[in-house]
Amino acid sequence: MRRNKRKLLTAKAPSRPKLRNAIRWVLYILCIFLAFVTANSGDYTKPLLLIPIALCISLCPA
Repeated sequence: MRRNKRKLLTAKAPSRPKLRNAIRWVLYILCIFLAFVTANSGDYTKPLLLIPIALCISLCPA
């Protein structure tokens, strides 16, 4: 009986990190898209937001 409880408890664990990673990457893509749109619209004063966003994404632990 003890083995069955362990198997049931560990069966649910892998689905949460996949969902978290998917949400994280969707947010990364949205931030990159917004930075790209900001850099390509408006006047000649365009902030380069892609560089800090890329650095933040690369420094985040997985």
